[in-house]
Amino acid sequence: MRAVARGLARLGPMPDVLATSPLTRAAETADILDRAYGGVDTVVLEQLTPERHPADLLIGWASAADSTVAVVGHEPHLSDLLSWLLTGREGSFVQLRRVPPACSAFRKTRGQEAVLRWALTPGQLRRLGR
Repeated sequence: MRAVARGLARLGPMPDVLATSPLTRAAETADILDRAYGGVDTVVLEQLTPERHPADLLIGWASAADSTVAVVGHEPHLSDLLSWLLTGREGSFVQLRRVPPACSAFRKTRGQEAVLRWALTPGQLRRLGR
């Protein structure tokens, strides 16, 4: 994960906020990302626990519409979140692995739409982090 985090940091941009689930493994991963980026404001969100609906994450985040937010959570919740952001529908059409591919998704402020800008596998990110 450290090499993946270095690859993400090289790609930029540095996130304005690092949002993490309160569960231990996610918090540990968020700490690795925080160190790779050189210090990011980190928030712990109950909305990133696996039993929450993806829409719960967006409640109260209207002010973050122009912010870059890195999200650390769990599977299959992250796959569901990404699928919901891209389509506005329930159910995942992507499968992320244990160390998921990183992707950049921009959620438009009107409607429940997002545009997938890029997606990289952990192997690609590790190579970038060398």
